[in-house]
Amino acid sequence: MSNRKVLNFRGKNGHIYHFQVYDKNEQLPSTAALYAFMNYSNGEWHVLYIGQTIDLPERMESHHKWHEAERLGFNYLAVCLDVSLLMMDDDEKNLIQFYNPPCNEQLRR
Repeated sequence: MSNRKVLNFRGKNGHIYHFQVYDKNEQLPSTAALYAFMNYSNGEWHVLYIGQTIDLPERMESHHKWHEAERLGFNYLAVCLDVSLLMMDDDEKNLIQFYNPPCNEQLRR
């Protein structure tokens, strides 16, 4: 059983997703996942970017939104490992449409 912090994200359609919190520079499991760049400040979590990948560490190596998110205070990575490859596009869109993260330009509608 992991002692890792878990955040429950709600999608636009009401579906609940369970995300585990990692330090942004922590070693990540090599697996498919939904992920969110997060800022934690003054006791509150803020979603900066939401994405999906089939290989989490590989995706983070040179992520095109990493530096933009850092300028907004990105300090944690939230990861949802309970994903279906067939549903990841829909799940990503569902989350983006609910949170409207500042670093996501696509899928907001």
